[in-house]
Amino acid sequence: MAFTLKFISTSGGLLLLNGKTVGYFETAFNSFGNRGYITDFEIYESFRGRGLGRIFVDKIERYLISKGAKMLIADSVRWSAVEFWGNLGYEPAPDGSGYMFKPVWADKR
Repeated sequence: MAFTLKFISTSGGLLLLNGKTVGYFETAFNSFGNRGYITDFEIYESFRGRGLGRIFVDKIERYLISKGAKMLIADSVRWSAVEFWGNLGYEPAPDGSGYMFKPVWADKR
């Protein structure tokens, strides 16, 4: 299977599985460039439950890390998705902001 991030802007685009759009994403960086944000992420409902979210988040994380991110932040987290992000190694921000974060140095890649 071919899992592709198709950028349609400098910061985001479509999630493609074998050329078919299965979701979308948006990313950003802080002004210092050391924090990579996943500001929007969605796998379309008809494609959920197949492990695609994990695969595509991994691809997005690798992209952010390749651009210099030392901390990954999911700031599009809906309460219903906290378990999803937690299963990917993200932790709730201690300030209660609703963000979830993942230090890159904690990543086992």
